[in-house]
Amino acid sequence: LFEMLINLRLLRLIGNSLTTVPSAISSCPSITHLDLSSNFLTGSSLVILSKMPSLTHLNISCNKIRDLPDELGKIKTLRSLD
Repeated sequence: LFEMLINLRLLRLIGNSLTTVPSAISSCPSITHLDLSSNFLTGSSLVILSKMPSLTHLNISCNKIRDLPDELGKIKTLRSLD
C-alpha cells in the first residue's frame, strides 16, 4: 500500500493500537510529518524511522516508550520531536 504513495508528506496513525511501526512507511521517502501518537510503540520499534530521509516532525507521545533508540539521532532533518 505505502509503496505507491511516494509523494505522501503527512501521515497520521493516531490511536491505532500499533505495537510496531509498519515497515512499509520507510518506502515513503517524502514523508515530512509523521504522527504515531497514542499507540503502544516502544523505543525499539522506532529504529525503522532512521530510514526516512525527509522526516522533519515526529510525534510519538502517549506510547510505551522509555528510551529513544540511538538511530533517531541519525535523522538529520528532524526538527520537532513530541
